[in-house]
Amino acid sequence: MSKRLIMICAAVLALAFAMPAYAAVQNVKVSGDLSVNALDRFNFALGSTDVNCGGHQSLLYHIARLRVDAELTDNVSVVLRLLSEKYWDDEGGSANTDVDLDLAYAVLREFLYSPLTLTLGRQELHFGNDLIIGDVDTNSLADASSAGMVTTAGTITDLGDLSARKAFEALRGTLDYVVADQPLTVDLVYAKIAENTNNRNDDVNLYGANANYVVNDDLVTEAYFWLRERNVGATANTLGINDGLSLQNGRDERLSTIGTRAVYTGIDNLTLQGEAAYQGGTRVYSLVNNPNQVFGTNNRLVNSLLNVDAWALQLIANYILEDVRHDPVVGISYTHLSGDETETSKNYKGWDPMFENQATGTIWNKILGFSNCDLINVNASVKPDFVDDLTVSVNWYNIRLVEALTNNATAGSIVSGIATGQQYTVTNNKYLGDEIDVDLIYDYTEDVQLGLNLGWFLPGDAFSKDNKDAATQAIASMKVTF
Repeated sequence: MSKRLIMICAAVLALAFAMPAYAAVQNVKVSGDLSVNALDRFNFALGSTDVNCGGHQSLLYHIARLRVDAELTDNVSVVLRLLSEKYWDDEGGSANTDVDLDLAYAVLREFLYSPLTLTLGRQELHFGNDLIIGDVDTNSLADASSAGMVTTAGTITDLGDLSARKAFEALRGTLDYVVADQPLTVDLVYAKIAENTNNRNDDVNLYGANANYVVNDDLVTEAYFWLRERNVGATANTLGINDGLSLQNGRDERLSTIGTRAVYTGIDNLTLQGEAAYQGGTRVYSLVNNPNQVFGTNNRLVNSLLNVDAWALQLIANYILEDVRHDPVVGISYTHLSGDETETSKNYKGWDPMFENQATGTIWNKILGFSNCDLINVNASVKPDFVDDLTVSVNWYNIRLVEALTNNATAGSIVSGIATGQQYTVTNNKYLGDEIDVDLIYDYTEDVQLGLNLGWFLPGDAFSKDNKDAATQAIASMKVTF
């Protein structure tokens, strides 16, 4: 056989081996977005000393994401997304010059059983209105991979509340059924929230089930159960669990949340929603979780394990004013998040925000966190017909505390409930304050969007006279999507 023929046969054989690898990829899609932002936040300390920025925070930052969707077969696909979040001119080897792997998951449809879809890897989890599950680093409790937006978690200069990172490292099984000719979707989820030292004794895990059933064209219902498990070696439990007599290193914190939600659209142009949730199980009463408390009295020693008895309620109504100039939409919502009643009870009644994703970017949520409040939100939006592609929206928030705050023995109160948070001097009044936000969104092209957010927070009588100065926020943005 000639040398040339041997080379041709070798080339054909190599191509035959290579063909299955390429044929398995049916479709590849590349997409992404870039957001460039200018931020100005003033007096989030409400008049107190802010050692981080002197009370005035001003900077430029970007959020860039690049996503690849690869469809391998009809039932197998992979998603990867890179994320970069950094302040401008912040180089020199800082953590926020990194590019993080934001999404990395595979989807296996009809896995072993035709109604079952399996999603494995780093993925976003959003259920309902994100009251319980939606953001892994909610309320500034950011993971290290959000370092581009985080200074010190919980401080008022931290930008974790504006981070685009939402992904959980999780395994999700989705079951799609038809019941009474209507779709029923059941999701079963396991997520690793923190591995810590690669030791089972210090892990933080999340387990959950969410069922969504479409009753008819006008009514969608949902029910869920979530369990967050913090093992004794995790951050909040470093010293073990204290039962009032001694440290019990074998006992873990297990906080469970059960709830239901319904959405009704049977009235023209009106959407009504209601959600109620109850938290039970146990919670560690620690310096990390309860930074304002004075420990060592009655049933609440440092790291004592308390029974939880907390609940949340949310009611939402949105109405589209049809055939009215400027296409107005109006809405109102009421949210109740229970607060802890007493420092002597064995039952802890303060709502734990879990992994909510509702209050992102608001001033009040940087100050208070997402617990112990009655929150009323009235909102409206219009699309002026004299300016093409412009949407103007206004939000007013009124916030009252469920349980009044108290200053701790040595300083003020960390109202956010995060150990590294800003301290304020407070009173026993429950009126926390009001916030007004104005948002302008202009669709410059189909791919380019310009935005401006302006916010004002007016402290209420829950703050002493030393902390009654207004806080302001302005964020200008340009976002390109491809």
